[in-house]
Amino acid sequence: MHHYFIQRILHKRSFQIALLIGTLLSLFYLIADVFPNRLYGGSPYTRWIESFTGSEVPQLLFMLMPIISAMAAADIYAVDKKNGFFAHIYTKNLRKKYFINLYGYNFLFAGLSFVFPLLLNIYGCFMLLPNHPPDLLVTTSEAVPQMFSTTLFPALYYAHPFLHILLYVGIAFLSAGMYAAIALSVSFFVKSSFLIFLSAFIVDYIWTYLIPIDLNDSISYFPTVFSRQISTPILSFEIMLVVWGSGALLASVLYVIGVKKYVVK
Repeated sequence: MHHYFIQRILHKRSFQIALLIGTLLSLFYLIADVFPNRLYGGSPYTRWIESFTGSEVPQLLFMLMPIISAMAAADIYAVDKKNGFFAHIYTKNLRKKYFINLYGYNFLFAGLSFVFPLLLNIYGCFMLLPNHPPDLLVTTSEAVPQMFSTTLFPALYYAHPFLHILLYVGIAFLSAGMYAAIALSVSFFVKSSFLIFLSAFIVDYIWTYLIPIDLNDSISYFPTVFSRQISTPILSFEIMLVVWGSGALLASVLYVIGVKKYVVK
């Protein structure tokens, strides 16, 4: 079953397209923003795609996060049901194993499909820019405040900037996996792969609409925003955990409801 899902996802056209979209945006950012400005200051820690930048490319990448994440594997069940493969799983009494593995591999490959472009961008920035760690006094134009900060754990940002980058790669991985889990849970109720890929984006849009504007201006409640190392709103670790928990709960409830229609104990 593990081999089936790994091979299936790696050869999925939508997974390859998701990787391509993220990779092209990452490379375009390096070519259009980092390379032309490499002689005007900055370092990999302050110029990589999640950090300080006036470019619209990072905003586009993170706006597309729900769709890129869902494209990895969220429609596998819908496709298997449509082409008759799930009937084979049903007759072989592999239903529970199938759904458990499907959830895990969907989460894993969704995260990988989004963080691969980030890692590629980090590598490119280290190749193009000097390795100068951020300094609160020297890099004042790119400094993050210690209080009411626009990044999580600002002390770590200054003390160990590379670890701080890896922390945000991990946050992006978890957010992408959460979006993919939501899209996968929707696949029990929607047959179209296009609508499945779009579902997480729609949920994110509804969530954005439900948050009052005054809160939106002061603190970040949205994974597509707090998954970036440097953002405009103030960030809160507790709120990030609540948002993740809410997304995971929504995905889990829908997934269990969908699975109960097909798994017989």
